[in-house]
Amino acid sequence: MARSRFLSVERRLQRDEGLKLQYIQFMDEYLEMGHMEKLHEESDESRGVFYLPHHPVLELSSLTTKLRVVFDASAKSSSNRSLNDVLMCGPTVHDDLCEILMRFRKYQFVITDNVEKMFRQIKIDPRDRDFQRILWRPEPDDALESYRLTAVTYGTTLASFMATNCFISLAEGSKYSDPEVSEIIQRDFYMDDLMSGADTIDECSRLQKWRSAILASANLPLRKWFSNSSELLKPIGKSSNDPLFALQIGTEDIVKSLGLSGKPEADEFRFFVQHNPTRARSTKILLLSDLNRIFDPLGFLSPVLIKVKIFLQQLWQLKI
Repeated sequence: MARSRFLSVERRLQRDEGLKLQYIQFMDEYLEMGHMEKLHEESDESRGVFYLPHHPVLELSSLTTKLRVVFDASAKSSSNRSLNDVLMCGPTVHDDLCEILMRFRKYQFVITDNVEKMFRQIKIDPRDRDFQRILWRPEPDDALESYRLTAVTYGTTLASFMATNCFISLAEGSKYSDPEVSEIIQRDFYMDDLMSGADTIDECSRLQKWRSAILASANLPLRKWFSNSSELLKPIGKSSNDPLFALQIGTEDIVKSLGLSGKPEADEFRFFVQHNPTRARSTKILLLSDLNRIFDPLGFLSPVLIKVKIFLQQLWQLKI
């Protein structure tokens, strides 16, 4: 089953040379960084194995990787069960998104960052890696080889808990040396994005410096730095290898973090709605889909969106 799915993806790649080159580049990077390893014939299969199908996903709006290879842990095997069916998900250990955003809004000076390749920085026990096997070859003429992923894989049921619980462990370890930074690491991260701040530039800079040091000690490098103060970004500097290490934003530029878009210079949140004037007909499902596309966790648009919800309710009552 895994083989047939791979061959289907391979045929798709053969029809699109640009997509194929990006796919190969992604997989080569995975191998070079040690996030997957080639299997040898003598590998032990006594504890069981599972092969993950994989396919490309294009994210044209992404500032970093435009193409990502998604490893599908929800795909059913020959037993009609997926890897996700047998994994425990673990509890939620980070704060609610609304709490993080509301806390972020009260600071005079704010700073945001992102953990680079967060899931892939966290290793899986070697005894469990055979449950993250994949099939891969760059060209159809090459031999089809087996590999296994060595790190936490995005899309697996346990991925979120494994990653966020690492932050909790780091926070606990630094609780006595720097309780303020420990608290920020524990409460201001939502997955790989952090939104935090302070009421003075000096305090915000100090917290940023020590937070970076603590996360770097666990091989969790931070990037995509941004602040509403250029003074806070000066000590961070730039990385010649990574043009997105620190974001240089103009007065009209839009920054997106935790699903929200905004203009930092103007201190404004922005919402973008796509209007389709050529739509031939509207249905309740299409209207509901349009409504759910608008991400508004703090309820800024509630006075407007409530009208759409009432309209949908009326349609159901009228049985239209």
